[in-house]
Amino acid sequence: MLGGAATCFPTSNPNPLAPPWLFPSEWTNDTPEGYRDDYHVYKITQALTAGQVVTSELVTDSNGQCNFYWRGLGVFLFGGAGVPAVRIRDSEGHMMLNSRLVLSNGAPFGSQDNVSPLPVPLRMVPASRLTLDWQEVDGAAGVSVVLYIHGVKRWKL
Repeated sequence: MLGGAATCFPTSNPNPLAPPWLFPSEWTNDTPEGYRDDYHVYKITQALTAGQVVTSELVTDSNGQCNFYWRGLGVFLFGGAGVPAVRIRDSEGHMMLNSRLVLSNGAPFGSQDNVSPLPVPLRMVPASRLTLDWQEVDGAAGVSVVLYIHGVKRWKL
């Protein structure tokens, strides 16, 4: 935070009954006057053995920190030849993807050097929790996955 008491943008949810990923997008590529954008990446590392299914969680910054606008995904695979897939659920358990998304180097959603953008930036409020359901779908070998969630924190000055 610059200069002390910066606050998040926006400060209220227009629809308190909607899950966070269904909020209307107030995202604009240009930083509005009176706000500051900070690029931010969350990183999740998960090791999978052949055919394994596991669940892990990512929790965004605690209360008092800024909303995070999730704008893209990147992935890096190492330490094996398996094929991982992931399904992402929000804090209330709503599925953000209909099925598990297969991750592989060099494919869509599959290269940290080529971040796959999301069509609409997803807003995550402070202390949001993402649940990641992982599965090694090839069944031939284990693999380690690093999943990167790219985005922006927008602060009110």
